[in-house]
Amino acid sequence: MGDVFPTIKAAVVQAASVLYDREQTLDKAVALIEEAARQGAELVAFAESLSISARRWRLVCHYCSWW
Repeated sequence: MGDVFPTIKAAVVQAASVLYDREQTLDKAVALIEEAARQGAELVAFAESLSISARRWRLVCHYCSWW
């Protein structure tokens, strides 16, 4: 009678990034995606708390007196 849509298994991840470390944050994201895939997820969505910044931490901390 109506359209038939396939069913998929989705995962939603609430995780924080590794502070000031883009490479470790990427490794963490990949590990979480792999874990979700092992559990059958076909779609993995991350909340904004896991942000992968392109900035280096010194640019963020330019007001630090010791820099």
